[in-house]
Amino acid sequence: MAVRYSTGLRDKLNGLKATVKGAIIGAGIALVDGGEGVADTITDSGDGFVAAGFAPGDVLFVKGSTTGANDVSLTGVVITSVAIGTLTLPTASVNTAQAFPVGGVIAVAKGGSLKDIMKDGKLMIYTGSTFDPDDGPGTRTLLLTVTVDAGTFVAGAFGNGGEFEDDPTDGLIEKSASVTWKGVAAASGSACTSKALKASHVLTAMGFPPEIAQGSLVFSLGRNSTEEDIDYVLDVMPPVFDRLRQMSPLYAKFIKEQKGGK
Repeated sequence: MAVRYSTGLRDKLNGLKATVKGAIIGAGIALVDGGEGVADTITDSGDGFVAAGFAPGDVLFVKGSTTGANDVSLTGVVITSVAIGTLTLPTASVNTAQAFPVGGVIAVAKGGSLKDIMKDGKLMIYTGSTFDPDDGPGTRTLLLTVTVDAGTFVAGAFGNGGEFEDDPTDGLIEKSASVTWKGVAAASGSACTSKALKASHVLTAMGFPPEIAQGSLVFSLGRNSTEEDIDYVLDVMPPVFDRLRQMSPLYAKFIKEQKGGK
């Protein structure tokens, strides 16, 4: 499955920078090498990890350890689990077991990727444009829920990648079971202007006016696409096109001008 971002969202994601969300500074911390095949840990005698905001899945930043190799080996490690006084890490994360010095810093960052942003929450998309004052969905219909799946992505393993489906435990993109979809994916715009919010120069060169060229859609075919798939699209999409045209003031203006109106 391919995911296509709007230009604005793409630019926003390209500019994401991680920020520190939690840190422990000073003595009382110990780096523990669990040994071969055993998880490593970082312990805090002050039991401050949970209160400081450390959470499973966070990325570590370590600076100022007694052995500099620990700074290198631990920075970028993903925390496996968190207790009030213990961070559990993958095996072989700690280079050298040692007590942490007074000036050392262990921190976690968040916000450097879309997955970081979604890790502690989810995006729910409803029909309509605004919510009630109390932020409740009101009478709107839930169309889509986007969350972070717990599994590691494996090509062809749909349970761990991005997918559209009804089971909320399997995929990254979850369609509401109460909503009926036609099963056709398309993108607005054209391949030659995928990075610009303007009409395709190819379509305008073919004589299409801008307001019509702006209404183009992209359908991608793959090696598994069949003639039956194409026939299905041709069957279910025309009513969708008609409904979208009824909603478009530009299309209404175009039709009026074609009939000689002003």
